[in-house]
Amino acid sequence: MLKKILTFLVVVSGLLFGCSSEEKTLEKTPGRTVETFYMAANAGEYERAEGYLSEEAMNQFEMLGMSTQDGMSDITKNGTIKSIDITDELIGDRRSTVDFTITFEDNTAVVSSVNLTKEEGKWKIGKDIVPDDTSENQEGENDIAGMMYGHLEEALSLEEPFAEQQQHLLELEQQESELYNEIINLGMDKFEQIQEKANDAITLVNQRTTSIQQEMESIDAAKEEFEKIAPMIQHLENSEAKEKAQEMYDVMQERYVAYIQLYEAYMKSLEQDENLYEMLKQENTTEQELEDQIDQVNISYNKINECNILFNQKTDQYNDLKREFYELTKPSL
Repeated sequence: MLKKILTFLVVVSGLLFGCSSEEKTLEKTPGRTVETFYMAANAGEYERAEGYLSEEAMNQFEMLGMSTQDGMSDITKNGTIKSIDITDELIGDRRSTVDFTITFEDNTAVVSSVNLTKEEGKWKIGKDIVPDDTSENQEGENDIAGMMYGHLEEALSLEEPFAEQQQHLLELEQQESELYNEIINLGMDKFEQIQEKANDAITLVNQRTTSIQQEMESIDAAKEEFEKIAPMIQHLENSEAKEKAQEMYDVMQERYVAYIQLYEAYMKSLEQDENLYEMLKQENTTEQELEDQIDQVNISYNKINECNILFNQKTDQYNDLKREFYELTKPSL
């Protein structure tokens, strides 16, 4: 009897170690505050720009013996900002963080972030706006780690549909396996039933294709969010935390590569499955042709299993490194 081995279920060890804190809905207000401040300072409207600075930031200028006008001229490179792009906002009740990129007229760019606090109900930019290397103390370290934490947890959230599709794929694979067994047990005197069940199996293959594509979209979205931590790593002052963060980042990138390989192997196996069912629908298909095609199907499933093992290994490595990074930076969390 011709047999087709069951598809290897891609059982993924998900991105564990999630955060139980309440998620905040991102708003635009802090980002607009940062953008308006920079553009006002860039235009030389210093009094207007000062209205967006916190008392803490104003005091910091004074402590450094620097006028706010000189400071604003410094951070805008003498009013040569071409554009400012707000890349992310982490918003709390009284404190927020904004990530942004400034592009200057000489086509150089600076990736940065600032903290904002609420004063009298309005968002004001904190002292980290001041161009002073000595202000990069433990508080700054904590802020950076906290921002990274937010991106890591958001990436975790974005992978939730990925886990949901895993269960859906399993159910579809089980249904398809049952259909296949029914087909194999039918004699050629029931060829119309074979064709009908083969068509049903192809429908399931198409549903699996849709499901794996949705899974891929989830991974892509999580990857885009995760990569926002890249420019922040270099600003970690603690060398051990910086090294651990970079290692965590590198392993996650390897995990994404492993998933691409897994996805491609799964897509190829779907093609082989569909080819098999199309052959089963043809009355003149020989037993040898079916055996050869089943061999191809089983080879594709073995490839899926190999890719899945690597993907799960990288997921486990990432989870361990993430825990270690959190332990090193837990005062900021």
